[in-house]
Amino acid sequence: MMRTCIFLIAGMIVSGGVVGSASADPQLLAAVPSGGPLEMVCDDQTCEAEFSAICLQSERSFPVKGTPYKVMLKDVGAIALLGQTSGGKDIKLSSGLVRVKSQRSHTAVRFYVERDQLPRTDIKSITVNFNRLIALFPVGTEADSNPQTAADITTATQGISRAAAFWIEINADRVAVARIASRMSNGLPDAGIVSSDKSDRIWRTVVDQETGLSPKARAGSRDLISDCQQRTDITLHHCLNYRHDQVMRDLNIRYWNLLKPGS
Repeated sequence: MMRTCIFLIAGMIVSGGVVGSASADPQLLAAVPSGGPLEMVCDDQTCEAEFSAICLQSERSFPVKGTPYKVMLKDVGAIALLGQTSGGKDIKLSSGLVRVKSQRSHTAVRFYVERDQLPRTDIKSITVNFNRLIALFPVGTEADSNPQTAADITTATQGISRAAAFWIEINADRVAVARIASRMSNGLPDAGIVSSDKSDRIWRTVVDQETGLSPKARAGSRDLISDCQQRTDITLHHCLNYRHDQVMRDLNIRYWNLLKPGS
């Protein structure tokens, strides 16, 4: 059964496992700005960072975890990618190095850079930044019975400025709360206990990186973190992801309901 961005099984969000239509291209998505440069988490093979996402096609199914996406050509140049060498030198990197995959349904995507594609082997860290919605389209296969067409993509992306107004302006506080949760979870391990003192320090660091954060958004993020600190059934990392996805899912539903005739 097809699942759209309006109908999401909440219990599946924590694990990231959702089921879409196996024979059709999933939705176009848009990555939401993180509020400033975001440092990727690097290992020997990749550097990665998670971003909030929204769906741009309510009629299509949402992607399963790991679905490959591409940045729309018109948006590639809006992404700033900066590497830093082991010697502390900043190196501007081509934004074309960025690869994208779905992380949790239509609520989160993961940007990553493959280390073997970097121009220098001494690049030890990378930050990524963009200040507007970035349109993403799924990488199709020959087996897709309902592939994305040029007309589909044009229709979906034409409304991106309208979507930006809803997501970044009208709901700035709620998006900020989700963004802070996402930024916090980026550097946390999937497993293991994180002390309240450590999570408080991470929260303060992330909040201090925010510009123009309203008192309401700050209080909302503090409440969210406090709730996750008290959970004993799941890790802090998974709790932050779950709460982030709750906010993004609810805003998705509100957005698409507002577009219905008569709303």
